[in-house]
Amino acid sequence: MGVLSALTVCRNIWQKNWPEVHAAVTSGLPGFVFRSHPQPLGSNVPVFCYHLVGPKRFQADLDFLSQNGYVTIDADTLLDHLTGRQQAPEGAVVLTFDDGSRNHYEVVFPLLKRYGMKGVAFIAPRFHAYNCNNPLLQPLSWQQIREMHESGAIDFQSHTYEHRYLPRWPEPVSLEGSDPEVAESLRGLALAIREDFRLSKEILEQKLNKPIRHLAFPRFTGTVEALHIGGECGYEGFWWGVMPHCPDNRPGQSPNYMVRLRPEFLRRLPGKGRMPLSWVLHEAYRTGTLASWSNRLKQLAQRAGS
Repeated sequence: MGVLSALTVCRNIWQKNWPEVHAAVTSGLPGFVFRSHPQPLGSNVPVFCYHLVGPKRFQADLDFLSQNGYVTIDADTLLDHLTGRQQAPEGAVVLTFDDGSRNHYEVVFPLLKRYGMKGVAFIAPRFHAYNCNNPLLQPLSWQQIREMHESGAIDFQSHTYEHRYLPRWPEPVSLEGSDPEVAESLRGLALAIREDFRLSKEILEQKLNKPIRHLAFPRFTGTVEALHIGGECGYEGFWWGVMPHCPDNRPGQSPNYMVRLRPEFLRRLPGKGRMPLSWVLHEAYRTGTLASWSNRLKQLAQRAGS
């Protein structure tokens, strides 16, 4: 494995997770994460972001939400809540799923249906019209996307057209849960940001026959320019990761800055069966970030040696 490849992997993982560390020391995480006895959420609507989902852990998350009376809502309901058009239900949360892997059809979709809950899936349309010998290694098919959409369990929204990193456009960002070679074989010549945003919205609206009002930035990070262009393209809600001094999603907050937490923090919500902070941090940073780092480096090493 080349030194530059290893350094690139390390840089990307650090940049993806550094905002969370920064937010933790600048009042950028909601109070329920750290407090021993948190108050009810009130008007705050926490948003949690999943990529690959393990069935046992995800079922445990849904059990926790169900047993404690939480309600899952879609993207438009949160947008209406922030802008004051309509208040979200008490105990509302949003479960989001990025990158459109087959894992979401095999694991997320059936469990959400079983519990009568909803999710929001952010997908990049460029990658969903492909067939290979092992379908588990490729992104969702349009047939699967339409089935999930028509069930009402999954609200599909835009994750840009080709999943590129806004601060260093047009740097490509890998799709978690899909074979990197398959994804890269589908990626075309980079478009301008405006054309990428416009095309993603247009294709999703055509394929799903619904308005697309939301855009989630790959690797959780956008730019002021991206907000301006996205607004001109017709997007109304922009979804990030965590941000300093912006811990919550409450009425009056700008929908340009919807914040999302890693899924391990869900088990710190107020309620019966709430997990200790030590468990959450272990799961988030040992089996999450460090495992991702290790796996990506191993993949590069194996590819270099093949």
